[in-house]
Amino acid sequence: MSKPKDHFLLVGAGGREAAFAWKLVNDSTVSAFVTHKNPTILDCVNRSGGAFRVGDVCDPGAVTRFALENNVD
Repeated sequence: MSKPKDHFLLVGAGGREAAFAWKLVNDSTVSAFVTHKNPTILDCVNRSGGAFRVGDVCDPGAVTRFALENNVD
């Protein structure tokens, strides 16, 4: 029996988050709450079956709601 995929939430503005997404996409579900649409992050989210939202990454309530709505680990 295989282990279920971990579900990661990336929060930020782009470059480092894209690197994390690229590394995690093959073995995990990747969701992202970011300041703008980054094509690498969006591709990784779509490939992994995660969720994507552009918003205020400095708003802890918005980030928390997104995480809860998308069942992030």
